Amino acid sequence: SRFIDHTAVGQLIELRQKAMAFRQGQRAALGLDDHSNCAHAVVAANMKKNKKQLGDVTSLNITTLEAGVNAGDSYSYNCVPPVARCSTDVRIPPNTKPQMIADMLDMWCKECSSDPSQ
Repeated sequence: SRFIDHTAVGQLIELRQKAMAFRQGQRAALGLDDHSNCAHAVVAANMKKNKKQLGDVTSLNITTLEAGVNAGDSYSYNCVPPVARCSTDVRIPPNTKPQMIADMLDMWCKECSSDPSQ
């Protein structure tokens, strides 16, 4: 057994942390806290206070995480996977240029990658 640095899963977790920090900032711009279960109700109440609406911020939700080394119908639990993937649902407001978000995501991937060319 050994400690392996810069694994694909470790890099994915680092990317997830960046995504969740961005998401929290967008939630804060709406006046939402960690305990706001119904974002629509809170945003509706905040609209009366001239705060931002859902369409004014970028929403980001991680929708899938995938990693592992296949072993037939299961996974090998003692193998470090060489690849880890995630997918996200990102919704941007009309006044945000899509390229800005693409550049941000590319930057996160490069910062989290042990091989910055990937």
